[in-house]
Amino acid sequence: MATKIIPDATLDLQLDQLEGTNIHVCKEPQPTDFASIAAVELAGQAIAGSYVKADGDVDGRKTTCPQQLDVNITADGDATSIVISNGSNLLICSTTCTTQTLTSGGTVTIPAWDAEIGDPT
Repeated sequence: MATKIIPDATLDLQLDQLEGTNIHVCKEPQPTDFASIAAVELAGQAIAGSYVKADGDVDGRKTTCPQQLDVNITADGDATSIVISNGSNLLICSTTCTTQTLTSGGTVTIPAWDAEIGDPT
């Protein structure tokens, strides 16, 4: 019986498409495209540091976005999601975050987090 296989190099190419250049902390409603980020962004910046690819937690592969320290908060509101973009396209629609009230003029730290692609079944 043949096994279903996708080589790690192929999964890594797919993960490359998720590795954006900008990170955004957003309030509700969750952005669904790049244009909708501006209306809900509370904090954001160019991503500092490099993504790291590795084996997934269960199987497949993952890419980890590095922790972002002292991201400037530009608007007041309750942060509910993190969004990754490349400056013109929304790449990762959202990952939820612990709801936190942000106040303009402060800073927020975004912990490292990962996106995973599982092996075929």
